[in-house]
Amino acid sequence: MCTTNSGNLVNSTQNLRRLTSNFASENELDHDGFGVVYKGVDYIEKFVVYGSDQTYSTHSKACKVAGIFPCNVHVVLTSIERDFTLSPVVLRGIIEVDVVAGLVPLFLCATVTTSTTTVDPLSQLRQLAKEFNIWLHVDAAYGGNACICPEFRQYVDGIERANSHCAPIPSNKRSEV
Repeated sequence: MCTTNSGNLVNSTQNLRRLTSNFASENELDHDGFGVVYKGVDYIEKFVVYGSDQTYSTHSKACKVAGIFPCNVHVVLTSIERDFTLSPVVLRGIIEVDVVAGLVPLFLCATVTTSTTTVDPLSQLRQLAKEFNIWLHVDAAYGGNACICPEFRQYVDGIERANSHCAPIPSNKRSEV
């Protein structure tokens, strides 16, 4: 690992990147929408994380290591009708139910996924994450690096407003950045 003064972090593996973003969300976000400031792991049993059924398996593994209760790792089902993307409308409903139940939305993993080559609606998810003070992480494993090029940026519109993202070098290169 190496860091720079800009706050960027380069991790050697996707697992470590995901875990780092989970820990960062636990330690950096103040959850004061409930009249109390939740910070750190004082209220870890209340923290909830979200991802779709297209999210890579390291998401749930990183949540376990970060101490998130398995029952608080919510997997949102996608559908062929929405091209297997995470629906902001469905996610909003789930988040609202969690808030009413006294849970604290903490982390959302959006994907630019390898399984179906679709991209979650990042701008809409960012608006939702901002409204509920949720850390937005984008797993851009599929094509994330190619989307640095100006002619492809529209495919990941909104990624620049995510709290964190990863775009590993393709696995056939035998290394990740």
